[in-house]
Amino acid sequence: MELVGTSEIAHILGLSARRVQQMVEDGTLPYEMVGKRRKFSISDAVQAYINFVSERNGSKEDNNLETEKLEQEVRFKTAKANIADMEWQELNGEMHRSEDVQAMMEDFADEVRTSFLSLPGRIAVEVSQESEPATCADSIRKEACAILEHLSTYQYDPVKFRERVRSRLGKKELQEDAEDEEESE
Repeated sequence: MELVGTSEIAHILGLSARRVQQMVEDGTLPYEMVGKRRKFSISDAVQAYINFVSERNGSKEDNNLETEKLEQEVRFKTAKANIADMEWQELNGEMHRSEDVQAMMEDFADEVRTSFLSLPGRIAVEVSQESEPATCADSIRKEACAILEHLSTYQYDPVKFRERVRSRLGKKELQEDAEDEEESE
C-alpha cells in the first residue's frame, strides 16, 4: 500500500491542499502519521472521497425531492383554495358556470321560438277577416312587434341562476349518495 503526502493526494483527487486538510479535520479522509507528516493511502483516500461526494449528492437529491414535494403541496393547496373560492362565488351568484349560462340561454331561445310559433294561431282569425294585404301585413307586424317588445324586457335574474345552481348541486349530491350506496353493497 503506497502512502502519499497532502499535495499528492490533493492532485489525485483534484482538490487544493487546503481542502484536503479540511477534509482530514472533518474526519472525511483517513490518514496515517509518519513521523510528523500526514500520509494517505491512495486507495483509502479515493474511496473515502467517493463516499463523501456520493453522500453529498444524495443529500442534495433528498433536498431537491423535499423541495419538489413542498412545491407540489403548495400547488395542490392553492388549487384547492381556488376551487373553494370559485364554488363560493358560484353559490353567491358572483360567477356562473358556462353550463348554467347555456341552459338559461336555451330557455330564452325556447321562449323566442314558442312566441313566434304561436303567432299564426293568435292572428289567424284577425288576418283571415281582412281583405286588404296591407292591413294583414300591419296586423302581423303589430303582433311580431308585441312579441319582440315582450322579449326585449328579458333581464338577468340572479334568483333563477341560484335556483339552477342549487338544483344542479342537489342532483349532484343525490347522485353521489346513490353511488356511495352502490359501492357499499
